[in-house]
Amino acid sequence: MGKSKRTIDNEIKNAVNEYKNEPNRYVMISKKIGKGFTSKQIRQRWLSHLDPSICHEELNEDEKNYIIEWVKDYKNNNSSDKICWTKLISEMNSKFGKLRSENKPPSASGLFTCGQLEKYWSKRHNINLGTWV
Repeated sequence: MGKSKRTIDNEIKNAVNEYKNEPNRYVMISKKIGKGFTSKQIRQRWLSHLDPSICHEELNEDEKNYIIEWVKDYKNNNSSDKICWTKLISEMNSKFGKLRSENKPPSASGLFTCGQLEKYWSKRHNINLGTWV
């Protein structure tokens, strides 16, 4: 019988702490825990779900307003239509002291992460244009 998700998550947490100063730590962790997980999968699991510094709380009104203004300013100052969501995450972390995940998809509980920051903006933006996604 295979190990449970919780057991594997605990192995990843312990290994990240063990290899925290190693340049290729996710490769080393992948080899250590085995189970067919690639280094990329382990990195994504850590960055999206397991890193204790990730904030999983719902956005407050100040954060929502900040996103709106930040995206407007970013679009005015950049010729590309692409928005650098990771830069927004970094700036929100500096301003609000809350690190948001770069990759976690929206959860059933309605918590916001980077993917959700982008979805929040897109939904709000399309509502203002009179269209729905």
